[in-house]
Amino acid sequence: MGARQAADWLTRAGDDLRQAATDLARTQVEPCAMTWAVCPDHGNTLTSMAGVSTCRVCGRSRPTPRPGEPCGAPVTWKVIDPAGTETRMCAGHILGARAVSHGATFIPLDQALT
Repeated sequence: MGARQAADWLTRAGDDLRQAATDLARTQVEPCAMTWAVCPDHGNTLTSMAGVSTCRVCGRSRPTPRPGEPCGAPVTWKVIDPAGTETRMCAGHILGARAVSHGATFIPLDQALT
C-alpha cells in the first residue's frame, strides 16, 4: 500500500469514526432533571402519604422522592416555552407540563434530532 492509499484510508476511517460518534450521541439516554414526582404513565396524578406516592389512575405506588431529587427517567420530549426557553422532559413530566404550559411547543425528541 502506498502512502497516498494509506492517507485516503485513514481519512475515510476518521470520517467513519466521526459519523459513529454523532450517531452514538443521538442514542444516549439523557435523564429527566425535573424534580417533582409524577406517574410515568399518567403525569401529575400522585397522592403521597407516609413517604409513599400512589397514582390515582393506575394505583401503582413507589417511595416518594426526596425534595429536589431529579426524576431520572429517559428524556423523550423537548419543550420550548413562549420566551424560547428549551426544557427536556420524560413522558410522565410532559403530561403535567401540557396541562399548565400555555403557548409552549412540545416536540418528541426523536423528531427534534432529525
